[in-house]
Amino acid sequence: MAIVEVKDITYSYTCEDSISPALSGVSLSAKKGDFIAIIGHNGSGKSTFARHINALFLPALGHVMINGMDTKDEAHVWDIRKCAGMVFQNPDNQLVATIVEEDVAFGPENIGVPPKEIRQRVDAALDQVGMSDFKERAPHMLSGGQKQRVAIAGVLAMHPDIIVFDEPTAMLDPEGRAEVLETIRKLNSEGKTILLITHYMEEALQADRVVVMTGGRITKTGTPREVFADEQALKDAGLCAPPHIALYHRLRAQGLKMDECPLTIEELVDKICQLN
Repeated sequence: MAIVEVKDITYSYTCEDSISPALSGVSLSAKKGDFIAIIGHNGSGKSTFARHINALFLPALGHVMINGMDTKDEAHVWDIRKCAGMVFQNPDNQLVATIVEEDVAFGPENIGVPPKEIRQRVDAALDQVGMSDFKERAPHMLSGGQKQRVAIAGVLAMHPDIIVFDEPTAMLDPEGRAEVLETIRKLNSEGKTILLITHYMEEALQADRVVVMTGGRITKTGTPREVFADEQALKDAGLCAPPHIALYHRLRAQGLKMDECPLTIEELVDKICQLN
C-alpha cells in the first residue's frame, strides 16, 4: 500500500493563474521507505507540490492521500502533519527556541506528548542527526548545516513516517550540504520515506527514484540512471546533468560506444578504461 498517493492534482495561487496553474494533473505515489528526489527549474512547481504532502496547500482538483487520509478532510489535518513532517530551505525559519533541546521539544509539547516521553523523543532525535553534544547550545551559535540538522531533529521528534525536504541544502556551504545529505540517507536507511526537493543534480543521484517537473507537470520519472540517461528530457526541463554525466553524453555524441549512464565519476572512469 502506498503511504503517499497523489492523484491528478491541480493547484493555482490566484484565479488569474487558472489558465496556467502552478500544478496541473500531477500524480505520484510512494511506498514506505522510498527515497524520491524531485527536480525542476525555478517555477516548475516542485515546492508547491511539496506543500501539498502535509496539507499546507490543498488541491483545487484531485486528491492527496497520506497513509490513507485525505488532506482535504479537516478532521485528519493534524494526524497528517504528524505523519508527514517538512523541513524547509532556511533552518532559521523553523528554529523557535533559544536552546537546541528546547527547540526539538517544541513540536511534541504542542501536541500534548507527556513530559517523560518528550525527553526520550528529544534525546533520540538529536542522536539520530548527530547533534546530541549540542543539545544545550544556542541555535544561533551553530553552523548552517548544524542548524538544519536541529530542524530535522525537531521534525523527527514528532515521529513522522514521511519527511519532505524542500531544498534543505540550498543555503548551505558544501560541508553543510554534505552533513544534511548524510543525515537524509541515514534516515532513509532507517525506514523513513523521503521526498527530497532539490536543484542539485548530484543530490538526486542518491535517490531510488527521480521525478522531473516542468511547468507544473511531471515530465519524466524513473531511476536516477534512467532519468539522467535522457539528455533531452533534462534539457527540456532547463536542467543540466552533473559534469561527469554531461561528459558521458558528449563522448557518446562523438561516437564512443558506452552502455548505461554512469552514476558516479568512478563508473565513468571504468567505462572509459574499457573502451577499445
